[in-house]
Amino acid sequence: MNSSTSHPRRMARPAALLAALSALGLSLTLLVTPALATHVEPIPINSGNPTCSDFAPDGATWLQFTLEGDDLANGTFSDGTLEVTISNYVNSSSGTPGA
Repeated sequence: MNSSTSHPRRMARPAALLAALSALGLSLTLLVTPALATHVEPIPINSGNPTCSDFAPDGATWLQFTLEGDDLANGTFSDGTLEVTISNYVNSSSGTPGA
């Protein structure tokens, strides 16, 4: 046996280890990547009173949590399933948010 030739098994082990570590590193990166959005730009709807089902795609079921009238204020609100935080709220009857 010639000592200068390498065995395929000896080369496969480091390659398999490198592949496993790469897969582990990628999966950990995907698990700890933070959300990049810091807020959602609101889309004012100034006519009618649409519900979530008005915007849901065909076949989708969306949950709805409604705050109206005197319930609208800054703070965190929950119905036990959904939670929403409102900040910088300004009451308006003009149809233009904040005006």
